[in-house]
Amino acid sequence: MDKSKLKEALRGAGLAVFLLLGAIAVYQLAIRPKAGDLNRYVNLLGNQLLAMVPEGAGKESLAQVYQDFMQKVADREVPPERVERVAAGILNLANREKVITPEQAQAVIRLAEYAPVADSVDIPKGSGPPSAPSAENWEALETRLKEIYEFNEKFREIPPPPQPGQAPLANKVLFRVEDGIKVIIDDEIKAELSRRELHHIEKKLAELDKLNLLRWQKDFDKQLERELQQVNVELERVEVILEELEYQQKEQKIKTITVVKSLQSLDSLAVPIPVNVDSILKEVQKQLKEAGVQVEAPAK
Repeated sequence: MDKSKLKEALRGAGLAVFLLLGAIAVYQLAIRPKAGDLNRYVNLLGNQLLAMVPEGAGKESLAQVYQDFMQKVADREVPPERVERVAAGILNLANREKVITPEQAQAVIRLAEYAPVADSVDIPKGSGPPSAPSAENWEALETRLKEIYEFNEKFREIPPPPQPGQAPLANKVLFRVEDGIKVIIDDEIKAELSRRELHHIEKKLAELDKLNLLRWQKDFDKQLERELQQVNVELERVEVILEELEYQQKEQKIKTITVVKSLQSLDSLAVPIPVNVDSILKEVQKQLKEAGVQVEAPAK
């Protein structure tokens, strides 16, 4: 290749790199949320979710679903409570250190779309639409996600108990959304933390408590078992209703059935996923209406 052609090729390559970097910069600006660290922690949670799914069919689709979710968060199209529900589901799964399917992972994200939130409740006629979450709401969400994510990372680094067969301490932690995301910890491990002189964890717990993000749970295992039983009952109830609706409308595929079945398959991981029957049925009716089908939901 002569020098002139080489220079021309290099200029072309340089232009391509410049355009690529420019495109990346534009993309990053496009998804950057108004609150600085919020997208960072939503992205870190997404990485944790993807890490639980083996390579293969479905993982690329899952990544796209989560990318769409991130974009909605950046554009403030997802209420803060729904962001917290997704975060709680991912953190609970991550602490079990299990392999999950892309369908199970997507179900955790999709379920948040069917959960009711405070800004979507029925309001009296003439009152106008519900107000959007304020900048303060988003900043508070950012703080909660940051504190809870960083706490969980430190907690997961604790070496396993020396006694053989004893469950990792991370199994004694749950994340739940009740007036904001909260850390629920087995009351019985207080002594364990003190005995092992895990002062950095105790300090972090004190910070969470100060922010009203911490709950100590007595009879943790029994309470978890009750929650799992309740979730399974609700999921089975929803599946029966959805299958009846799908039978009535044979030509229509109700995609929420896949979500419900995927959630049921998470049972072995002992992770309670709150289920709201009314919200799921509303989503189903919305799907059918968009398909031009008018149908009343069966009696619950």
